[in-house]
Amino acid sequence: MTATSKFVQNEFGSSWTQIESMERGSHALVHEGRVWLVDPVDSAGDVERAIGGNEPAAVIQLLDRHNRDSAAIAERLGIPHLILPTEVPDSPFTAFSVID
Repeated sequence: MTATSKFVQNEFGSSWTQIESMERGSHALVHEGRVWLVDPVDSAGDVERAIGGNEPAAVIQLLDRHNRDSAAIAERLGIPHLILPTEVPDSPFTAFSVID
């Protein structure tokens, strides 16, 4: 776990950035009481803070080498870990490939 981060909430959910030599950003997208974690790093309570009172829906890994803490978080929360998804089931999101 990384100890130092900057956490910001916005109308779509939240983001947190690890304050270290190579900053890493994580995001939580909230829609109708559900939250999707995107490329998350498990740092000092940020995942729980990002979820808040919402229902965790899935962890989305957008880049093959961005595994970070995705698998461990998905397992802990009992939710799917979607790696490079071509679709995000039961969500308002549309997945598409930028680079193949």
